[in-house]
Amino acid sequence: MRIVALLSWAAIASAGTGFAQPAFDVASIKRNTLPLEQLHSQPIRCSNGRFLSTGMYLGVAIEWAYNIRYYQFAAADKFASELNSIYDIEAKSPSPVNQDQCRVMVQKLFADRFKMAVHHETRTVQMYALVLGKRAPKLKLVRDSDPDSPGLDITVDGEHVPLSAKGWTMPELARYLGRPFQPLPVIDDTGLQGRYRFSLSFSSIGPTGNRAPSPDGDVATAVKRDLGLKLEPRKEPMDVVVIDHLEMPDPN
Repeated sequence: MRIVALLSWAAIASAGTGFAQPAFDVASIKRNTLPLEQLHSQPIRCSNGRFLSTGMYLGVAIEWAYNIRYYQFAAADKFASELNSIYDIEAKSPSPVNQDQCRVMVQKLFADRFKMAVHHETRTVQMYALVLGKRAPKLKLVRDSDPDSPGLDITVDGEHVPLSAKGWTMPELARYLGRPFQPLPVIDDTGLQGRYRFSLSFSSIGPTGNRAPSPDGDVATAVKRDLGLKLEPRKEPMDVVVIDHLEMPDPN
């Protein structure tokens, strides 16, 4: 998995092989204390050797650094406060770097400034798999020659979700379907390639009135009815990044 590749890359770079592990030459890390209603978060990005994470939870920035999803990330409760703190982080490299190099450099930045120490281990994770049903799926393959009009019609709790995408891949659909089930992930195991148009309508309210539907609830029913697919409960081994140590950084 990619997480192993990144960790191995960092280990090789610092193991006395003659290659210096790249690092940012300038970095600013500031706690963002604005109220949530005034917070303007920006997607994490790294371009031309400049890393920028604005108004983002530290835990989300760590997930970006290790290129993992929330279910591949574990930490003791004592680190929860710091992981849920919001930071503005900006760092610059002396020269342009690619995305993988930038991620490893951010890992080193967190190790230096947050005294963060991690290890990775294989854990069995409860999840749902998006799989093919008994009949042909109710999906329309998007072709390059198709018009650019929106190809997704999703309704949640009776309200249309504003989407401008021409279509979605099955991994993108699986990530979207995982939202009502968090913290349990949904992975794609349909084997379908390409982008698809479809129509889907479901309720985020479970049969017991909770916003945590079961795999037998409305979301799974809608997936079967509207898409001809199925959500299948599974337990799968997965690489997980575990935080062993974390400290609040010194002010700049």
